[in-house]
Amino acid sequence: MSLLAHIVSRNMVPESAATQSLGYILRSSTDLAASLTDLLWPSVGFKLGPVKSKLSFGDARPDLTLFDSDGRHRIFVVNKFWAGLTDDQPVQYLRALPDDLPSGLVFVLPEQRIQTVWNELKRRIGDAYKFENESSADSMTKLQMGTRTMCATTWRHVLQMLERTSANDHLRRDVLQFAGLARFGESGGFPPLRGEELTNVGIPRRMIDYCYLVEDIAREVRTRRVVRAGRFRPKHTWYDTGGYFKILERSDFWLGISLLPWKNAGITPLWLSVTPQLGNCYNRLEKFFADVQHVKDQNKARKKDAKYIPIRLRAGTERDGVIRDAADQVQRIIEEIEEIMGAEGKPAEAP
Repeated sequence: MSLLAHIVSRNMVPESAATQSLGYILRSSTDLAASLTDLLWPSVGFKLGPVKSKLSFGDARPDLTLFDSDGRHRIFVVNKFWAGLTDDQPVQYLRALPDDLPSGLVFVLPEQRIQTVWNELKRRIGDAYKFENESSADSMTKLQMGTRTMCATTWRHVLQMLERTSANDHLRRDVLQFAGLARFGESGGFPPLRGEELTNVGIPRRMIDYCYLVEDIAREVRTRRVVRAGRFRPKHTWYDTGGYFKILERSDFWLGISLLPWKNAGITPLWLSVTPQLGNCYNRLEKFFADVQHVKDQNKARKKDAKYIPIRLRAGTERDGVIRDAADQVQRIIEEIEEIMGAEGKPAEAP
């Protein structure tokens, strides 16, 4: 652990420290800041102006803002380790960029979150923007929306670029310290407890809400006669709370709140778990479902080798709507799995 990471581990949230560190490094060298613009426009670019932290642009509050020499904001940078996307990301951030100039929104992420966060970013864009020319290369994925470009890249890629562009040993040492901080942030190190966390009753209340949702979603699925007769059998571990359905002739599927895939992917607390008992079809699941998480060799997990399919809980919806929408997703997944199984498994009989 670098000295910077050690200090941060005792005093700061890693995302905040990363923002301050990256801002300091980019302000230290015009060449380093210019190399970040090359993530978006390798052959175009613009003459850079100041780099500023934590400015507000309406509902958007990017971690870093890169201005051009005329004082126009051109690039928003959002730094993430394990924090989730805010409600305003990415749509309000894209809207806050100028309409008449090439501009960009950059998400810097741990490598293992790139695909899942990117899928969620595209889903959230929805009908707000027509996007085109999606591309992925060199640890970076881009999407073009008129004059706006959104991209996601890894901390490793950004740090390699910064080290490669560092003009002297002093800057290179700063970058290496920053790299140590990024490794600490990506490792899921234990951030210092904050008083507002310990006294925020909204956290346990919401966790209880999730547990009740699992039961009601399972009841809705059973009402639709999607699963075999029999009760929803509770099964809890250190990291999971939920229960089993009997779906196929020889396969039990688990539905519940699972902390490991939620922590790793940051998509949703609710997951449908599929274990290797599906036989040869087990390894084909990724081709049918987006964002499947593979939890392997984890102590205290429900299963040491299981795939988790996300059930996205709909935000901004009344409870009954959340239940119906989640049950719709579970039903579609079960129907898809029955099709995948084919001759290897018998479809569920009506109760």
